[in-house]
Amino acid sequence: MKLGIISQNLVIILLIGISIEVLAENKATQMTNNALNRSPTSIGVVDPAAYYANRVKALNLVRQEDWQAAKPILEELTSQF
Repeated sequence: MKLGIISQNLVIILLIGISIEVLAENKATQMTNNALNRSPTSIGVVDPAAYYANRVKALNLVRQEDWQAAKPILEELTSQF
């Protein structure tokens, strides 16, 4: 009798786990399909090479915790999007 209850509980736990996984996959599919129906947003990056160079520079400054030097670069990068 005790083994039957344990088996039932195990089956219920497995079914719940599978149900959660299926729901997550459905949500991901829904989000992907919604994104496919949208036009890409316009990006204000005029010079991609300069944008990339500034991005690398800003990342290095942030890693060095030089916040004052990084702030204007990050603001410029952000304004382009």
